[in-house]
Amino acid sequence: MDNLQLNTGLIEAFGELEQLCNQIYGTRHGVTDYINKMKSCGTRGSYYVKNWDKYLSVLIALRHKRNKLSHGEISFQSNWASEKNIQFARLFREMILRQEDPLAQYSRLAHPRPAAQSYVASPQYQTRKSSSVPRTGKKLPPRTRTGCAVAVLYTALLTALLIFLLICLL
Repeated sequence: MDNLQLNTGLIEAFGELEQLCNQIYGTRHGVTDYINKMKSCGTRGSYYVKNWDKYLSVLIALRHKRNKLSHGEISFQSNWASEKNIQFARLFREMILRQEDPLAQYSRLAHPRPAAQSYVASPQYQTRKSSSVPRTGKKLPPRTRTGCAVAVLYTALLTALLIFLLICLL
């Protein structure tokens, strides 16, 4: 590839990465937001994620190269971008889509979610084994006194209405 193709390829690949980050963060400078989020993690990021610092420095360098080209500070004919730059931008975009990027890894490792609790039905909620309703494994919401009182009130009102209707019709 010649310099023009490499520099144009960098602009295009970075633009696709930028669009994805813009959608994620709801801004116009998504890659910068991504970089800032990585910086805000401080040294914790490199503690949890392998190659954290390398990803951050390459992403900053890539943004710098793209900015110099797009703002006209560097000519598209110059030897500025490389095939590795383009590949990194595309790879990083794919990593984000697969949630394998540094921030996604950091989120999973630094803030693990508790293991899913297995569903154990209490005796009053058990169903027959031949039930046609599939079990979802989700727990039922806890019963509250307010919820039970409202149910009793509705039942009483419905019963009173039915008795009233029966008396009026007879």
